[in-house]
Amino acid sequence: MTKTVTRKLNISNKRVLVLVDFLLPIENMLPTLESLASSKNKVIAVSFFDKISLANHAGLLAEAMRRKFILLHDDVPKLPEYDVPHLYFAPSGKLLAQMRAGDIAVVENLNLLSKEQISTIVKLGEEFVNDDFGSDEDATHAIAGSMHSQNGLEYNRTKKNIDSFLSREKKPLVLILGGTKIAGKEAALEKLIPRASVVLVGGGIANLFFKLRGFEIGKSIVDPKANSATIKKLWRDYKSKIQLPIDVVVSSDPSGNAECVKPDKVKSHQMILDIGPQTTLEYSKYIKKGVALVWSGALGHVQQQKFKHGTSALLRLFASRSQNHVNAAASGESIMPILQSAGFLPQLDIAVPSSIGLLNALAK
Repeated sequence: MTKTVTRKLNISNKRVLVLVDFLLPIENMLPTLESLASSKNKVIAVSFFDKISLANHAGLLAEAMRRKFILLHDDVPKLPEYDVPHLYFAPSGKLLAQMRAGDIAVVENLNLLSKEQISTIVKLGEEFVNDDFGSDEDATHAIAGSMHSQNGLEYNRTKKNIDSFLSREKKPLVLILGGTKIAGKEAALEKLIPRASVVLVGGGIANLFFKLRGFEIGKSIVDPKANSATIKKLWRDYKSKIQLPIDVVVSSDPSGNAECVKPDKVKSHQMILDIGPQTTLEYSKYIKKGVALVWSGALGHVQQQKFKHGTSALLRLFASRSQNHVNAAASGESIMPILQSAGFLPQLDIAVPSSIGLLNALAK
């Protein structure tokens, strides 16, 4: 259901910094990287990716591109030379000034590098390509600096799919709102919720509404940056559209024993970690009726199997609906692995890791 962007990037014989998103399937990165490498550019892929090393991801990328994987060490005096196509992983970017035309390098996760190391890498760039649709604007600008910039092929493909989604938007529109953070999404939600027929809420955002209603939420996660005035306004203006869980799965901690209770029966020592089976059933009725579906964030603590049942069950229905002439857009860092492992990504019109990026784009 996704659209394909086939054009090449008009850059050649340059040292190019490319911002990529390793939360996406590896194959999504290939068009941009291969286009740049084939035009005799020296390609340096950079990414902000949680707090983990990108060494393994770089190895998978090399395999997907059928290139020899070379792990560089800072104590090596010069880049090794190989006649076969290769891909470097450079922990600090120290040797990248020696790159040759057609070379591709992945540098270490920028979240793990010092400002000085990032500055050294940025100074190497002659052109900047943003292929991370949900990238933070400030962080992107810090990398791009004064370089000539353009969007990558994956970025443009996502933008084209969003434009197509908006041009075909139908009623009823069902908005599924989960995740832990609402900060940064308020303005988009104030535009999207009026267009929605119903808003199905879960995750940490549901906890904010429970708290507003005076329910005990115990040790449940809430966004500390959430604007309480905005939450009150959304509830006041759209209470008839907002559906909150009617049962929740709780535990004293994520590793403890779980039980299902009504949302007004949560105890002070407990955490809300998933929507309950009754809520899953109730929400499924709305998803079955929707002809435009927008999903943002997980509905539970999906990092643990026992708290991902609600999210997984509804994602399965969500993906199946998208095959039946229903427009479907999904976002959220924590749900991307679920969608990918279940093989659901090809069924969706849009799937991006950044919930803020998707909601802001759809709200325009």
